[in-house]
Amino acid sequence: MDVRLRGERDGVDAAQTIFHTVGSKIIFITGSREQKMIDRIDQDHPFAVLFKPISDKQLHAAVNDAMRAALG
Repeated sequence: MDVRLRGERDGVDAAQTIFHTVGSKIIFITGSREQKMIDRIDQDHPFAVLFKPISDKQLHAAVNDAMRAALG
């Protein structure tokens, strides 16, 4: 989930809705290191937070870890 989305709500808002609806934890991707934003992300029970710029390797590893965790 990219933290910055167009519109009135941002990625943290969308992730909270997803989490509360289906229980999925989210991998956040952000360029922001503002403490206020990090605190909001942390309240949403993220699976991981990746800070831009991210490499293909970082994203691949986070997705694989999330898949393994989801499958038990």
